[in-house]
Amino acid sequence: NQLLAQRNRLAQQYRLPQDAKPSFSDPGVGLGPFTPDARSKAQREVEQASGRIDAMNRSIARRECGKPAKQTKLGLPG
Repeated sequence: NQLLAQRNRLAQQYRLPQDAKPSFSDPGVGLGPFTPDARSKAQREVEQASGRIDAMNRSIARRECGKPAKQTKLGLPG
């Protein structure tokens, strides 16, 4: 439940959907191994937030958060 709250708060803070996916941009060519990051600080923060939301969504799916707990029957064999 805490992970769901963190994801929702992060999505609301950056005005992103709860199922945000990170976007990958093609870096410029011809600059060698060192390519300067021409994105604005705000754009970097939004892209980082969308990556964190995606990671949280995968973790939530793995943990099955937000779903009702599975009922286990405790019965006697027989």
